[in-house]
Amino acid sequence: MSKLFAELVEYASEIIGSFLQFLDILEIHLDFTMRLVMFILVFAPIGGIIYNLISRQRREMLDECDEIFTAQCPATPAQIRQANDALRAMFGTKHFVSLKQYRSLIEKNNYVLTAIINDKGEMVGYFDIFPLVDSFGELMISGAATELEMGPESEYDKGSGSASQYIYIGAIFNFEHQNAARRHAISYYLQRHIITHIFTLYPPRKGRKYLALASSEQGAQLLKSYKFSHMQDKKDRRDKCDLYLLEYDKIRGTLQKIYQRFGDIYHSLDEAGVMEPKVSQPESISTSYVSFWLDKKLKKNHQL
Repeated sequence: MSKLFAELVEYASEIIGSFLQFLDILEIHLDFTMRLVMFILVFAPIGGIIYNLISRQRREMLDECDEIFTAQCPATPAQIRQANDALRAMFGTKHFVSLKQYRSLIEKNNYVLTAIINDKGEMVGYFDIFPLVDSFGELMISGAATELEMGPESEYDKGSGSASQYIYIGAIFNFEHQNAARRHAISYYLQRHIITHIFTLYPPRKGRKYLALASSEQGAQLLKSYKFSHMQDKKDRRDKCDLYLLEYDKIRGTLQKIYQRFGDIYHSLDEAGVMEPKVSQPESISTSYVSFWLDKKLKKNHQL
């Protein structure tokens, strides 16, 4: 990306410099309207160049991510431990489930945890999503229950998860903290697979709510960018996290944001018959299953 940006800056500087020299040499004195017209005529092409460079960079990132990273679900016992240890190490043990609790939740529904693996077999990130039963989902939203109280009875098993009306997006964790470019690539891959995972297993429908807790400002900003509404402040909750909620009547803004970042995931999955339980759920969610329709659409239309 830095190379593309350098090319862009160099090209834009040359054009601006040449344009200013042209005005100085001819000693052209134009009124504001004419200056604005000339500005648009000269710099509109630059906007197109910027857009094309950014689009190319995103397509290259997509191709590179697919070569480097793999989404693995169900996760292995070692990955389950690593995910739980990392979360509790960063945010403390006070408000998050223990390893024993986490294992029991995944034993009931092994679609909960998706690990992101690099080409060396190392776990570089993960996310977990819980299809909650109605009673516990309502308690979570009201603040009467926290993640600490979650148990196997709080969620649907993998065979009946599509019945859930309360989809809890738990942790979204990126292990990379030193290399900014690699962290960005992992974040991009995580977001893309969270979306395809949700749209495959728990797609938007009337009455369905997506809820998430933000334990950091970065997490809050990510949820806001996908049009989640801030429902409860952390000072009013026992888990000391801000509650964010996305309901069906607000889903249009979220879909527009997803389209801008990743292309038309929603309709490509809908056309594939994956949006509702029209097809049986697979024993495991492999990278090819989750991302096939997304990749096909993006690579065909170059929409990122």
